[in-house]
Amino acid sequence: MSRVRTIVFFVAAILSAAFGHRHPVATFLSRPVSTRIISRCKNRDPRLAYSVAGVDADVVAEVERQLGYVPPNLVAVTSRTVRRNSPVALRTYPLNGGTIRRRSRSQGKLTPFPTLYWLSDPNICRAVADLERRGNVALLEKRLRLDPAYVKLHLAAHEDYARERWESLTVDDRAMLEDALTGKGEVGGITAGMVEMIRSSGIAGRSRPFGPSIKCLHCHYAHYRSGGEDNIVGRWIDELLREEFPDLDL
Repeated sequence: MSRVRTIVFFVAAILSAAFGHRHPVATFLSRPVSTRIISRCKNRDPRLAYSVAGVDADVVAEVERQLGYVPPNLVAVTSRTVRRNSPVALRTYPLNGGTIRRRSRSQGKLTPFPTLYWLSDPNICRAVADLERRGNVALLEKRLRLDPAYVKLHLAAHEDYARERWESLTVDDRAMLEDALTGKGEVGGITAGMVEMIRSSGIAGRSRPFGPSIKCLHCHYAHYRSGGEDNIVGRWIDELLREEFPDLDL
């Protein structure tokens, strides 16, 4: 990231020197990424009701420092670490999300983004990835199947996730997607299948019918830390993190 910023400031300096004054493009390039994203959101696709411009500037700056960029569909920080008070998880909007590379591959402007809660703390992300490498996805699935009560909680977490995602849409955006689902309108390349994914898929984009299987520990833990205390898999991940990484700031 520091190398990219060096190049940006170098280009800004050249533009200013060439024109004998602070060129408007140079001014734009020298501004923080978070400020530029918020500025661009004012010219977003008018069909999309949500804008990251409504997020507090301090939160946007925090997320930029953590991720190296600002997700254009950032809504809020949902959980923070105990010691450093840094973001653990983010809530995102179901449209126009993901990295620039992912959005560039989309068929239209309104890229579906089913990940409602996103684990953002790099240290916690690495620890969870380590748990996955140790085979804990399979181990937790085995544990899940031991008790029907565990399975019931797991399925309920998927249902809650899908409901929260759909309800998080603005009224206008939900109506717009429902029109696409019923074939009443073409919405930025979004197909009926994509709309159904936003409305009905569970944690980590798990398709229905939901079952006692686990796709991504990061997504389950992000949900658990974002108000999904009944997410049994997320609870187990939290217990593993505290046991395996006692010095980790959770």
